[in-house]
Amino acid sequence: MANAGVSISLCPGNSAILGGSPSGTGGTGTLTYQWLPSADLSSAIFSNPTATPLISTDYTLIVTDSNACSDSSIVSITVGTNVTPVIQQIGDTLFALASGRNYEWWFNGALLVSGNYPYIIANFIRKLPDYFL
Repeated sequence: MANAGVSISLCPGNSAILGGSPSGTGGTGTLTYQWLPSADLSSAIFSNPTATPLISTDYTLIVTDSNACSDSSIVSITVGTNVTPVIQQIGDTLFALASGRNYEWWFNGALLVSGNYPYIIANFIRKLPDYFL
């Protein structure tokens, strides 16, 4: 019996391991595995390959035993969309406008906890540090 695993939702660029635990049971002798489509998989013949799809994809797992008996199972990987945040300045304050989403502020590679972060410009020639959202 083939077990392609449970459906998964991913953010763009992320990956997931496909297949159940185990991906195939029963049958006679050694089981072989074939995943279709094979694009964006670490291997099309592993029982539990890593998938990094660029778009939402339905993967079919075909498990075949030594007697050429086979079974199949399908798993859906849904790839979400990236959010483009809008940064708005009102006076001396920056606001992130990302409706319906969670967001984080990062500075010099560190996550900022909630609060106010004043930055005083003492030298207009100096480049300000980068903030990422």
